[in-house]
Amino acid sequence: MAATPESVYTGVANYVRRMAVLRPSKADELKEQQTSHLMNLLRQCTNFSHTDATTIFDHLESADAPWTPAQATRIQDVIVTLVSDTSSAATPTDSQKQTYVHLHHYFPAYLWATAASNDSIYNISRHVCSFFLDVLGLRNADEPTR
Repeated sequence: MAATPESVYTGVANYVRRMAVLRPSKADELKEQQTSHLMNLLRQCTNFSHTDATTIFDHLESADAPWTPAQATRIQDVIVTLVSDTSSAATPTDSQKQTYVHLHHYFPAYLWATAASNDSIYNISRHVCSFFLDVLGLRNADEPTR
C-alpha cells in the first residue's frame, strides 16, 4: 500500500522532532536534510489531491511544526507544484526542454563531497537529482543534458 502524503509528512516531522530532542546540537543540520528528503518523498506520492495539500499546509502552520519559515516555504512550493501538475499533461515539446551544458560548474562543495563519498550510487543520484530539481529547477532536461 502506497503511503499517503499526510503520512509521509507526519512520519518525517515526527522524526525531526524526536531527533531534535535527542541530538539538539545537530537539529539545524537534520532539519535541512530532512526538508529535502520530505520534498523528495512527497514528489513520489501519487494522486496528490487538494485535500492532501490543505492538510499538510495546516500541519506546516501549526505551532509544533519543526520547520523554519524558509523550509516550510520550500515544502509548500513543492506541494503547490504537485497539486498544479496534472497527470494528463502532455510531455514537453522540444522547445520546452531545458538545456544545461555545464552542470558540474553549478555543484556546491557538499555535492562534490557526496559524489566522492563511498555512499551508494542510489543515494548519490538522489542528492544530485534533488539539487537539479530544487536549486536549478531542471525538470524537463533535453537529451544532451540527460
